[in-house]
Amino acid sequence: MDTRDSNFYQQLSLLSGVFKHLSDPRKRRGVRHRFDSLCVLVFLALMARITEMAVLVRRSE
Repeated sequence: MDTRDSNFYQQLSLLSGVFKHLSDPRKRRGVRHRFDSLCVLVFLALMARITEMAVLVRRSE
């Protein structure tokens, strides 16, 4: 892994830390993924101008 990859993962970790301070509005039943991880994914999608959930789902697989 080169330094740019390392820096990218470090920045993702910091971003996740910011989103960990948000309270999860979902009910406990059926929760599969951490809320902060979902927030990071949606945030990055919006930065990439992805506005449709179906596109986000396809690209995240």
